[in-house]
Amino acid sequence: MRLDLLAALSGLMIALQARANGELSHRLNNGLEAALVSFGSGLIIIAVIAVFNPAIKEGIKNLRSAVANKEIARWKLLAGALGGSFVAIQTHIVPLIGVAIYSVASIAGQTAISLVVDRIGMTGGGKKLISKAPGCSSCINCFGSLCFSL
Repeated sequence: MRLDLLAALSGLMIALQARANGELSHRLNNGLEAALVSFGSGLIIIAVIAVFNPAIKEGIKNLRSAVANKEIARWKLLAGALGGSFVAIQTHIVPLIGVAIYSVASIAGQTAISLVVDRIGMTGGGKKLISKAPGCSSCINCFGSLCFSL
């Protein structure tokens, strides 16, 4: 499976989501309501899928025991809150600055913190060594893209 193509598809979907959420925010005149609609509709879809998918039900049971046995830290369950915050911010900002500038700024922030997350090993894959050349070039590319887009 080509993970790089899936990642590119994900980026395309984020831009489309930003556009849809921005328009919803503009029409409702309220970014938080737009985020609620966006996440609420997603929750409904996932809930319906979960009802009919035994693997998801089993995963929820395993998650509960993994948290109880401290195999998964409780704070990692807050990832959904981070996603909700992302969409809430997105719905406020996109109508003001547009999808392109928002995307560049968002990816710049994501790249910068990703270097830190990889280095300190916050993911299941453990710590990743970040050599100076790729780390610096990532920061320079993000900063340059952000400046160029403005």
